[in-house]
Amino acid sequence: MIRYSLSAMQDVRKLRFDFLRRLQVQVGVSVLILAAVLVLSTAPGFAQSGQEQARVPTSHAAVHDAPTTASVMMVMVPEGTVLPVIGRQGEWVQVQLSPELRETSIVLRWYEGRHDIVQRGEAKTIGDEDTGWMHDSTVEISSP
Repeated sequence: MIRYSLSAMQDVRKLRFDFLRRLQVQVGVSVLILAAVLVLSTAPGFAQSGQEQARVPTSHAAVHDAPTTASVMMVMVPEGTVLPVIGRQGEWVQVQLSPELRETSIVLRWYEGRHDIVQRGEAKTIGDEDTGWMHDSTVEISSP
């Protein structure tokens, strides 16, 4: 004859409840992480895998330091230049810049080395930027 004590049955129920509770928490955390990854991967400005390229179809196209026409133009890249797209924000594409652009482009504000400046009362670091922003109306976007 097998006898079960009331305390042993309560211990088994408590273990089972604790296991189910931990499982619920782990599943919940996993779902939240997956949702965050999905939201971030489709968000504007999120770095892309380099699948897209921006080609300049006109004589020159401006590269800005921020995704707005009010921002400073850094360089004017010539027709036919192809730059990797690394992000997007609204109608703006973020492109990867290369040091070779100093030789082939019209440099407006792209200095050799970094400089600290004060612009409109705000401290900024400029020079040797490796990314910039182009309005999508000034480039043709394609897959490589």
